[in-house]
Amino acid sequence: MKTNVFVFLLLLVFPIEMRGDIYTRPNKHVIISFDTALPDKYRDCLLDQTFILSKLQTVIDQLKLTNEDYISFVNFGISKYSNNLNELARTIMDKNGKPMSWIPYQSLQYVLARADWLDMIQKQGIDFTSRHGSQGPYSIITGSKPYTLLSQRVETQERFACMTYLILFTDDSYNGGDDINKEFSKMAPPNLNNVEFLKTCRKVSSYYNFYYEPSFTQILSNIYENKYQIMVFNVMPASNTSLTSVVNYPANLGIRRIKGGYRMDFDFSCGDSDYLIQRFRISYKDMSGREKYVQYDRDDVESTGQHITFDIPHSDIEGDSLEIDLKGWLIQNDDVYGAVLLNPNSDDFQRLHLTTKIRLQNDVKAFGIIPIPDFVWIFNDFHSVIMLWNIIWALIIVALMIYAQRALSKKMALYIPTNNVISMNVKSSSNEQSVSDDNK
Repeated sequence: MKTNVFVFLLLLVFPIEMRGDIYTRPNKHVIISFDTALPDKYRDCLLDQTFILSKLQTVIDQLKLTNEDYISFVNFGISKYSNNLNELARTIMDKNGKPMSWIPYQSLQYVLARADWLDMIQKQGIDFTSRHGSQGPYSIITGSKPYTLLSQRVETQERFACMTYLILFTDDSYNGGDDINKEFSKMAPPNLNNVEFLKTCRKVSSYYNFYYEPSFTQILSNIYENKYQIMVFNVMPASNTSLTSVVNYPANLGIRRIKGGYRMDFDFSCGDSDYLIQRFRISYKDMSGREKYVQYDRDDVESTGQHITFDIPHSDIEGDSLEIDLKGWLIQNDDVYGAVLLNPNSDDFQRLHLTTKIRLQNDVKAFGIIPIPDFVWIFNDFHSVIMLWNIIWALIIVALMIYAQRALSKKMALYIPTNNVISMNVKSSSNEQSVSDDNK
């Protein structure tokens, strides 16, 4: 008994621990939707749990689901006299009345252990859709995909998937014949509004495309003209956006010279309300080829806002430029599904990954000519260092000029005697002769 409890707790915790890998390996959300407005023979087929799950398991294996993935269950189909279009697609409830939506995947057996198949399919599906007897039911195939996706709307972005697959169990029969444009007209107003239905379908299609994947198809029964089968659709965002069109950041990434290297220091923001920045990562490779990075995570409780600071030492750089790698993980912030994580590691969203080369300012010089080596940096900001050493060198130059002027003045000054007695000896032959005559 203790072992079983331990295994159960481990299965609950394990998917949460593995979620961190979804940024490198795009994870999946698989929505399994059952058409419950079927001919009697196809209903009997759907109620055969062993057969249906064996076919479903084949598709699940092809999709290669892992512990980072999610699975949901939905019934679709509606009565002619239903009053709410949202009844077209309904999330299936488990034994405890909790929605079987966004369940961390372990195995089909693990997921379905929380529900009863007969209750899931018969009571919540077929009986609900057929509750008005002969008036209906209708599959409304044109609305099955958009309304199934709407039923899995995430309100708080606590769960998201990089890839979404919609698995339909259906005979793919349009109510109204082959003309899908006439299908909804089979539903009599005023109970259901045709304008509202079309508006909702168009809104979903403005955000998402449903691409049929024929390689996953499984035929369940072909008693009637329209085969009962498993159809798989890849749900893709309608817009293929790029990193630069959504994330606002400076072209030079705010890089500047600091003591010992360089620093990126800048704010960034989301420039499109249709998206949220879940992660923003900047990286480069040092001279040994080792990747170094910094990243912003929206879920990081310690985050101080959309700001990047990244120091790059001189020892990591060769030459006068640096190749920078940028990646952005975006959540499509729509009110249809709101759970798609656009992953730059996915082939479908490679435009969220780009590489740029930044030219580096190698020399910090006073007056633009006198180099300032790192060991004399007092501040970590090169502008302040240049300003300080401009002042220091200006003072040195002024001091040298004053010293030179004083030295030159001394050398050129006139001689000034230090006593008051001046004596002069004058030799003259005429003077000597005159003195001799007088003595006579």
